[in-house]
Amino acid sequence: MKLSTRKLIASLGAVVLVSSLAVSAVPAANAAAPVCTTTAGVETCNGTLANGAAYRFVVPDNFRGTMFFWEHGIRATYPGISAVPKGLEEITPGNQDTKKDITKEMLKAGYALAAYDGTVKGMRGWNNTFRVEMLKEVIDTAMAKYGTKIQKKVVYGSSQAGSIITPFVEKYPTYADSVGILAGVTPSIAESIQSACDIFYLLSIFADPTIKGCAAFGTKGVPGHMASAGELGKVVALLKTWGGNLGAPGLEYPAALKGSPIPQRSALLLTGLLTGVPTKSAHMDAVTTSTLVPKEASTQQSLF
Repeated sequence: MKLSTRKLIASLGAVVLVSSLAVSAVPAANAAAPVCTTTAGVETCNGTLANGAAYRFVVPDNFRGTMFFWEHGIRATYPGISAVPKGLEEITPGNQDTKKDITKEMLKAGYALAAYDGTVKGMRGWNNTFRVEMLKEVIDTAMAKYGTKIQKKVVYGSSQAGSIITPFVEKYPTYADSVGILAGVTPSIAESIQSACDIFYLLSIFADPTIKGCAAFGTKGVPGHMASAGELGKVVALLKTWGGNLGAPGLEYPAALKGSPIPQRSALLLTGLLTGVPTKSAHMDAVTTSTLVPKEASTQQSLF
């Protein structure tokens, strides 16, 4: 889904009006006091939490009392799957493809911003349990610095944020005036991982029998990370191939289906249906046809 900057700002602003809860916060006792500088009418404050993770506040001179606390998604601890972050990377929602965010627009609108690096002892991954308390520490620190200047607090984020914000507001119901989750995972990471394991398994049946998926996971440290990266690499290669041929070739696996008129795109659709992941797209929607996927083959996707 693509939104214009103006529409996204309006949507975030509307979040503030969703609820009006009584707010109370206790000044943080452990986080290091931030070091602040002001440039072009914008104050930027950097500091560290009790566990050493970095946090940042950005407050414009036209601050109107609403502060947005951003929760970023999952980040890699080791290289191989994606780049390892170097400190705090995001402070507002961004687009990973265009490398653009809405920080400037939010500041111009008079909103203050806050974010932190969810690293715990150098480790990232699914550290949602730690981040519930880290988020509380960030809010406490902001309240200790800005006090009554902060009239409304919005806690929001994407992806892994779903597993952090939900338990956070359940444990600390008076800390946020409004919350927002953008394409967030379920609070139970175990359920999300199980869905991924199911996807690996189904792809090993219909597309690539060398995929071991979660059977190859479980080892701690770098060996486990590299095993995971290897399995993800197989899936990425498979999806890239389908992106080129639109999944038009007939199924090769399992052996009983080899030579049938059923295209591989049917297996992709079935995988999505069984695991609860939408697989409709511009070129795999059971309707779109092309020279690679004639109308009859496209219809078969729906019938598989």
